[in-house]
Amino acid sequence: MYGVLYVADDAANPTSFIPQSNLGNITLRMNLEPRGIVTFNITDIETSNAIENAIVVVKQDETVIFTGTTESEGEIEAWLTYNDNYTYSVTAPGYEPIEDTDLTVTADHTINVSMEPSDPEFDITPDEKDFGTIIIGNASEQIFTIENVGGRTLEITDIELSGDSDFIFTGQTTASLETQETHEIMVTFAPATEGSNSATLTITHDADNEPVTVTLNGEGYDATIVISDSWTETFEDDSETRAYWTQIYEEGSVDWIFETGAGGGDITTANSGTLNARFFGQSWTEQITKLATPPFDLSALSNPVIEFYYAQQVWEGDQNELKVYYREFGGEWIEIAHYTDNISTWTKETLNIPDNAAQIAFEGIDYYGYANVIDDVTIREDDSLSPPTLADLRVDGETIEGFSPDVLEYSVELPNNNIDIPIVSADANDENADVDITQATELPGTATVLVTAEDGETQLTYSIDFTIATAVAEISSYLNVFPNPATSKFSIESNKAIRQVKLIHMSGKVVKDIVLGVTTNIDINVSNLNTGIYFIQIHTIESVHTKQVQIMR
Repeated sequence: MYGVLYVADDAANPTSFIPQSNLGNITLRMNLEPRGIVTFNITDIETSNAIENAIVVVKQDETVIFTGTTESEGEIEAWLTYNDNYTYSVTAPGYEPIEDTDLTVTADHTINVSMEPSDPEFDITPDEKDFGTIIIGNASEQIFTIENVGGRTLEITDIELSGDSDFIFTGQTTASLETQETHEIMVTFAPATEGSNSATLTITHDADNEPVTVTLNGEGYDATIVISDSWTETFEDDSETRAYWTQIYEEGSVDWIFETGAGGGDITTANSGTLNARFFGQSWTEQITKLATPPFDLSALSNPVIEFYYAQQVWEGDQNELKVYYREFGGEWIEIAHYTDNISTWTKETLNIPDNAAQIAFEGIDYYGYANVIDDVTIREDDSLSPPTLADLRVDGETIEGFSPDVLEYSVELPNNNIDIPIVSADANDENADVDITQATELPGTATVLVTAEDGETQLTYSIDFTIATAVAEISSYLNVFPNPATSKFSIESNKAIRQVKLIHMSGKVVKDIVLGVTTNIDINVSNLNTGIYFIQIHTIESVHTKQVQIMR
């Protein structure tokens, strides 16, 4: 007979066996004890269902000789020596334990063990929460997990949050939990004012213990930065505002950190100084985290922009990405930029942001490329775009009294014998700006001048309020313009001598200027003019009159 002999590495406590060869003839003497298979079948006494994960422990003279766990069919097998005396115990989550039951093995057989479900038992994790200091405008969330660690059904009948309103409860207030089932609820701490806050979460249930209370605490801190001119974050250790940036985990739980460069690749220094912000996932799984600025107040800025330096170098085909967001105070994040290219040197970017923005966030998206890095974040007024202003503002061809490009509102009082509506005209300082004039249509009335910059978005509005010293006089009976509307010509009749007639478009542009000798009647050809509203300014030997007319086709 041929075979291989294996020798234990340690006879007293063997952990492995080593094959032996070339030993010659060997005589082996073995003492064999008859052993049998005992099958433990563990079931629920009420439903007869198999119990999985029940633990069976067999002892002999207080020494544990077997430990096993049941699988889904509720069974586990133990090899035990015939005619020896044993005890066994069975424990299972949610069931009353069975302890030290006698057992003697005389043959292979099955022991049926029926277990009685235990009463429901309440557990919550965590059982208290201190949210610490949270910047006003930000929020911190905590999930609480309720579990039935008993056997029978646990009924959650009510969940109530009381205390300061800065704590917000989210979740179902009732639940029925079988053994080992869980129910999650969430509390958010979003302070609106500075100072200490506290609240209590009270959970009512039908287990033996009384309603459970969970203590909640948190501190609100106002870190709002009022930006009157500009603000810059350097991420250096001596920065006064770096500590108030917050991490918002979208996927995973990797933080932005403050280090030098990217920690690999070509970005080996900060853009300036020593430190910059760095985001690197160090994992094959997707990691996404926002790094949010402290809250700020931009009310002093007309055209705010954010300026920053960033890089995100590709690593063997893997490319990290960066998104930029803003949000109003307590609002949702709104994306304003998404960078997906390989950037291997510090690169400057400038983005327009709304003047009602209260925070900016940089979202690092780790796809296993070299780290996302940002540095020298500045919020300031956009000095590349000056507000569009007027170079001149005229009423009936004369510069308005007290005109200044920075003065937007004017008031002109007309004499009580002037019953005609004045004509406003204007010129912009920038030849690329657009000037749109809305003339007054009655007295008293208002004319407006809208100046739009070259970008098509930045605007400034001037207004001229016309008043008269007394009630508006009736139109003089000796002056008549007809027909109105007209298609090809207007006729003017007057019992006073007419010296000059101007036809002015609503924009303020003079389209006809006719100088006369002495006449009381005149026809004006308008067949070459576009359809629209015009003003006829009639100069007689005594006064100036303005009438609104319409050209139709």
